[in-house]
Amino acid sequence: MLEKMNVKNIVYSVYLGLFIGASIQFYFGQHRNIGLFLVVLIISGIIGLLIGGITEFFTALLPISIATTNKYYLFNNIIALMVTLIVFASISRFIDLSKHPKNNIYMMLFICCTISICNLLVYTNHKRINKRLEKYKN
Repeated sequence: MLEKMNVKNIVYSVYLGLFIGASIQFYFGQHRNIGLFLVVLIISGIIGLLIGGITEFFTALLPISIATTNKYYLFNNIIALMVTLIVFASISRFIDLSKHPKNNIYMMLFICCTISICNLLVYTNHKRINKRLEKYKN
């Protein structure tokens, strides 16, 4: 089953975690303290690695009968969003984020939209590459 996991997507998740962590820090104005910025950036990259690994593990469990491109990317996106929500809820249990619940909603919306947009970009890139390959075959 591990051979069915896409390691490239896990690496993309690390970069996505770094991007989301940096974006949220800039939004909340925490980028002035470079030490804290780097620590949170490393933690967000590790969280991205965790989310990417879990997502790819569950995606590898999907049966081969749904192996169309559209269904694969749809299920991958749904699994990624569910895993992200679970990880964020788990982090919220350990860190008191109740000071600004409105900010938490905006942060979660930003994270989910970013993940969905990135999955859509990967899907369109995959479709574009397949069209080019079909063009070269003929």
